[in-house]
Amino acid sequence: MWTAGEKQFYAFTLLDFLFKHLPHCWRIGVLYNIGCQMDQSLKKWNFMPDWSPHLKWGISIFHAYGHQWTCQLWYHPRKSTIWGLSDGEGCECFWSELCQLIPCLRITGYHQHLFILDLQVEHIDEEKWGDFGKWLQVHVD
Repeated sequence: MWTAGEKQFYAFTLLDFLFKHLPHCWRIGVLYNIGCQMDQSLKKWNFMPDWSPHLKWGISIFHAYGHQWTCQLWYHPRKSTIWGLSDGEGCECFWSELCQLIPCLRITGYHQHLFILDLQVEHIDEEKWGDFGKWLQVHVD
């Protein structure tokens, strides 16, 4: 959990925060490039045993092919119905749209952070989906 590279404790901390704000009966799916290692850590060290029954781990498609065959069998999103048709890369694509804001947001305050992020997300939404209704109408009719 403390080795160089992907630090599992960051993800576990985020999950801890998430579980504090959700009903106990909910099931949570986590698509993460080291999801297989995190799942094994939870099992091996009995770390946060109250989470385990509520978590379903997976590896996003791009990362799954770099893992061992057993990881692909157990954690590939297409091998489990919980993920539907998600490939797990949507969040990374969204993040790549926002990452250019990091330098300028370092020097702004909390409310400016929220305002700028809100504007950028609205811009991305309009850019990607703005004419989708028109496109759909033309292609369906």
